[in-house]
Amino acid sequence: MTEQKEVLEEFKGEINNQIVCFQKDIRHLNQKRKEYETYLINSSRNLELKRRQVEDLKKFSKDVNQTIKEQVEEIKQLPFVSGVKFTTKGISIDIGKVDINYRNNNVYIGDFTILITPSGIKLNNRNPVYDEYENKLEHPHINSDDGHICYGSEREIKINEYFGKFQLRQLVYMVYLFLKTYSERDKYNPITYWTQEAKRKDRKTKIIKENNK
Repeated sequence: MTEQKEVLEEFKGEINNQIVCFQKDIRHLNQKRKEYETYLINSSRNLELKRRQVEDLKKFSKDVNQTIKEQVEEIKQLPFVSGVKFTTKGISIDIGKVDINYRNNNVYIGDFTILITPSGIKLNNRNPVYDEYENKLEHPHINSDDGHICYGSEREIKINEYFGKFQLRQLVYMVYLFLKTYSERDKYNPITYWTQEAKRKDRKTKIIKENNK
Protein backbone atom coordinates (compact mmCIF):
# COMPACT_ATOMS: atom_id res chain seq x y z
CA MET A 1 0.00 0.00 0.00
CA THR A 2 2.85 2.32 0.80
CA GLU A 3 4.39 1.87 -2.65
CA GLN A 4 1.00 2.36 -4.28
CA LYS A 5 0.48 5.57 -2.30
CA GLU A 6 3.88 6.89 -3.28
CA VAL A 7 3.22 6.15 -6.96
CA LEU A 8 -0.17 7.89 -6.76
CA GLU A 9 1.41 10.89 -5.09
CA GLU A 10 4.02 11.06 -7.84
CA PHE A 11 1.27 10.97 -10.46
CA LYS A 12 -0.61 13.72 -8.63
CA GLY A 13 2.55 15.78 -8.39
CA GLU A 14 3.27 15.33 -12.10
CA ILE A 15 -0.33 16.21 -12.98
CA ASN A 16 -0.12 19.38 -10.87
CA ASN A 17 3.13 20.30 -12.61
CA GLN A 18 1.47 19.79 -15.99
CA ILE A 19 -1.46 21.94 -14.88
CA VAL A 20 0.92 24.76 -13.93
CA CYS A 21 2.77 24.45 -17.25
CA PHE A 22 -0.45 24.42 -19.26
CA GLN A 23 -1.74 27.47 -17.37
CA LYS A 24 1.49 29.30 -18.23
CA ASP A 25 1.04 28.27 -21.87
CA ILE A 26 -2.56 29.51 -21.83
CA ARG A 27 -1.49 32.91 -20.45
CA HIS A 28 1.31 33.14 -23.01
CA LEU A 29 -0.98 32.20 -25.90
CA ASN A 30 -3.63 34.66 -24.74
CA GLN A 31 -1.04 37.42 -24.70
CA LYS A 32 0.15 36.43 -28.17
CA ARG A 33 -3.43 36.36 -29.41
CA LYS A 34 -4.01 39.89 -28.16
CA GLU A 35 -0.81 41.04 -29.86
CA TYR A 36 -1.84 39.40 -33.13
CA GLU A 37 -5.32 40.90 -32.88
CA THR A 38 -3.81 44.38 -32.41
CA TYR A 39 -1.46 43.74 -35.33
CA LEU A 40 -4.35 42.62 -37.54
CA ILE A 41 -6.44 45.66 -36.63
CA ASN A 42 -3.56 48.06 -37.35
CA SER A 43 -2.70 46.20 -40.57
CA SER A 44 -6.32 46.40 -41.72
CA ARG A 45 -6.41 50.13 -41.06
CA ASN A 46 -3.12 50.69 -42.89
CA LEU A 47 -4.29 48.50 -45.76
CA GLU A 48 -7.49 50.49 -46.13
CA LEU A 49 -5.55 53.76 -45.96
CA LYS A 50 -3.16 52.60 -48.69
CA ARG A 51 -6.07 51.50 -50.86
CA ARG A 52 -7.70 54.92 -50.52
CA GLN A 53 -4.39 56.61 -51.28
CA VAL A 54 -4.00 54.54 -54.45
CA GLU A 55 -7.51 55.47 -55.59
CA ASP A 56 -6.90 59.15 -54.80
CA LEU A 57 -3.63 59.11 -56.73
CA LYS A 58 -5.32 57.46 -59.72
CA LYS A 59 -7.93 60.23 -59.78
CA PHE A 60 -5.27 62.87 -59.33
CA SER A 61 -3.08 61.49 -62.12
CA LYS A 62 -5.89 61.89 -64.66
CA ASP A 63 -5.84 65.68 -64.37
CA VAL A 64 -2.56 66.46 -62.64
CA ASN A 65 -1.82 69.80 -64.30
CA GLN A 66 -5.13 71.46 -63.46
CA THR A 67 -5.20 70.02 -59.94
CA ILE A 68 -1.72 71.33 -59.10
CA LYS A 69 -2.52 74.78 -60.47
CA GLU A 70 -5.67 74.98 -58.37
CA GLN A 71 -3.87 73.75 -55.25
CA VAL A 72 -1.02 76.24 -55.70
CA GLU A 73 -3.49 79.12 -55.96
CA GLU A 74 -5.09 77.97 -52.69
CA ILE A 75 -1.68 77.78 -50.99
CA LYS A 76 -0.92 81.37 -52.04
CA GLN A 77 -3.98 82.53 -50.08
CA LEU A 78 -2.53 81.34 -46.77
CA PRO A 79 -1.50 84.41 -44.75
CA PHE A 80 1.92 83.04 -43.73
CA VAL A 81 2.99 82.06 -47.27
CA SER A 82 5.45 84.52 -48.83
CA GLY A 83 5.75 82.83 -52.22
CA VAL A 84 5.26 79.63 -54.20
CA LYS A 85 7.31 78.48 -57.17
CA PHE A 86 7.90 75.37 -59.21
CA THR A 87 11.41 73.91 -59.19
CA THR A 88 13.02 70.83 -60.75
CA LYS A 89 12.66 69.10 -57.37
CA GLY A 90 9.06 70.02 -56.60
CA ILE A 91 6.80 72.81 -55.33
CA SER A 92 8.77 75.24 -53.17
CA ILE A 93 6.76 77.21 -50.59
CA ASP A 94 8.36 80.07 -48.69
CA ILE A 95 6.68 80.51 -45.31
CA GLY A 96 9.27 82.97 -43.99
CA LYS A 97 9.92 83.54 -40.31
CA VAL A 98 8.91 80.85 -37.80
CA ASP A 99 8.67 81.58 -34.07
CA ILE A 100 7.82 79.16 -31.28
CA ASN A 101 6.14 80.45 -28.15
CA TYR A 102 8.23 79.11 -25.29
CA ARG A 103 7.65 80.21 -21.69
CA ASN A 104 5.71 83.26 -22.88
CA ASN A 105 8.50 84.34 -25.23
CA ASN A 106 8.59 84.08 -29.02
CA VAL A 107 11.74 82.18 -29.93
CA TYR A 108 12.96 82.67 -33.50
CA ILE A 109 13.67 79.27 -35.09
CA GLY A 110 14.48 80.39 -38.63
CA ASP A 111 13.08 81.18 -42.07
CA PHE A 112 11.62 78.06 -43.64
CA THR A 113 10.90 76.62 -47.05
CA ILE A 114 8.55 73.69 -47.51
CA LEU A 115 9.35 71.55 -50.54
CA ILE A 116 6.60 69.22 -51.75
CA THR A 117 8.01 66.48 -53.96
CA PRO A 118 6.28 63.48 -55.56
CA SER A 119 7.75 61.27 -52.84
CA GLY A 120 7.11 63.44 -49.77
CA ILE A 121 7.89 66.64 -47.88
CA LYS A 122 11.22 68.26 -47.17
CA LEU A 123 11.85 71.20 -44.84
CA ASN A 124 14.68 73.67 -45.13
CA ASN A 125 15.68 76.22 -42.50
CA ARG A 126 17.56 78.99 -44.26
CA ASN A 127 18.92 80.32 -40.95
CA PRO A 128 19.73 77.28 -38.81
CA VAL A 129 21.72 77.24 -35.59
CA TYR A 130 24.65 74.94 -34.79
CA ASP A 131 25.41 72.87 -31.73
CA GLU A 132 28.78 72.59 -29.97
CA TYR A 133 29.86 69.95 -32.51
CA GLU A 134 28.98 72.19 -35.47
CA ASN A 135 25.97 70.04 -36.39
CA LYS A 136 23.31 72.04 -38.23
CA LEU A 137 20.05 72.21 -36.27
CA GLU A 138 17.00 73.12 -38.32
CA HIS A 139 14.22 72.59 -35.75
CA PRO A 140 13.78 71.05 -32.30
CA HIS A 141 11.83 68.17 -33.87
CA ILE A 142 14.04 67.50 -36.89
CA ASN A 143 16.88 65.02 -36.43
CA SER A 144 20.20 66.64 -37.38
CA ASP A 145 21.73 63.24 -38.27
CA ASP A 146 19.27 61.89 -40.85
CA GLY A 147 16.77 64.73 -41.28
CA HIS A 148 13.90 62.66 -39.87
CA ILE A 149 10.90 64.81 -38.94
CA CYS A 150 9.01 63.91 -35.78
CA TYR A 151 5.55 65.35 -36.44
CA GLY A 152 3.84 63.47 -33.61
CA SER A 153 1.63 60.45 -34.31
CA GLU A 154 -1.73 62.21 -34.79
CA ARG A 155 -0.31 65.07 -36.84
CA GLU A 156 1.71 62.64 -38.97
CA ILE A 157 -1.45 60.66 -39.79
CA LYS A 158 -3.19 63.86 -40.97
CA ILE A 159 -0.16 64.97 -42.98
CA ASN A 160 0.07 61.58 -44.72
CA GLU A 161 -3.66 61.71 -45.40
CA TYR A 162 -3.47 65.20 -46.92
CA PHE A 163 -0.45 64.22 -48.99
CA GLY A 164 -2.17 61.08 -50.23
CA LYS A 165 -5.25 63.05 -51.29
CA PHE A 166 -3.08 65.89 -52.62
CA GLN A 167 -4.85 68.43 -50.42
CA LEU A 168 -1.89 70.78 -50.45
CA ARG A 169 -3.45 73.76 -48.68
CA GLN A 170 -4.36 71.63 -45.66
CA LEU A 171 -1.00 69.90 -45.86
CA VAL A 172 0.99 73.15 -45.81
CA TYR A 173 -1.12 74.52 -42.97
CA MET A 174 -0.55 71.37 -40.87
CA VAL A 175 3.22 71.48 -41.50
CA TYR A 176 3.25 75.17 -40.54
CA LEU A 177 1.53 74.37 -37.23
CA PHE A 178 4.14 71.67 -36.62
CA LEU A 179 7.01 74.13 -37.19
CA LYS A 180 5.53 76.45 -34.56
CA THR A 181 5.19 73.66 -31.99
CA TYR A 182 7.64 72.49 -29.33
CA SER A 183 7.26 69.43 -27.10
CA GLU A 184 9.84 68.75 -24.41
CA ARG A 185 9.00 65.04 -24.35
CA ASP A 186 9.91 64.04 -27.90
CA LYS A 187 12.38 66.68 -29.05
CA TYR A 188 15.56 65.91 -30.97
CA ASN A 189 17.17 69.21 -30.01
CA PRO A 190 16.35 71.35 -26.95
CA ILE A 191 14.94 74.75 -27.78
CA THR A 192 17.65 76.32 -25.60
CA TYR A 193 19.96 76.08 -28.63
CA TRP A 194 17.79 78.74 -30.23
CA THR A 195 17.31 80.87 -27.13
CA GLN A 196 21.08 80.89 -26.52
CA GLU A 197 21.69 81.74 -30.18
CA ALA A 198 19.37 84.72 -29.87
CA LYS A 199 21.23 85.96 -26.80
CA ARG A 200 24.57 85.45 -28.55
CA LYS A 201 23.42 87.52 -31.53
CA ASP A 202 22.13 90.23 -29.22
CA ARG A 203 25.49 90.43 -27.46
CA LYS A 204 27.30 90.53 -30.80
CA THR A 205 25.06 93.35 -32.03
CA LYS A 206 25.65 95.37 -28.86
CA ILE A 207 29.42 94.92 -29.17
CA ILE A 208 29.34 96.09 -32.81
CA LYS A 209 27.27 99.14 -31.86
CA GLU A 210 29.60 100.01 -29.00
CA ASN A 211 32.67 99.68 -31.24
CA ASN A 212 31.09 101.96 -33.83
CA LYS A 213 30.48 104.78 -31.33
